[in-house]
Amino acid sequence: MQEKKQSNGDEDKICVCWARDGRVMTPREEEILREIRLVRQEYERIKELLERSTSDSERSELENRLQNLRSRREELEKIRIEAAKERMKLLGHEE
Repeated sequence: MQEKKQSNGDEDKICVCWARDGRVMTPREEEILREIRLVRQEYERIKELLERSTSDSERSELENRLQNLRSRREELEKIRIEAAKERMKLLGHEE
């Protein structure tokens, strides 16, 4: 684990990052990635159900759930990018 203390105006920030497989991650990034994985798993599960479903109402409901998961994935991807930028700032690679 690597700790880096950075002074930013009046407030002090402590960045706790760790390297995994050559990548430095913050706890926020790890949590976002974990949630992205869960969304992907649920998406795959629903896709399998959709392939087996027979009734129109069931298909419609499953398609709506897939659309909701796609939207959630897009939101999480935006948050993941923000978290990566935050990490780069804390490590002093970006301003």
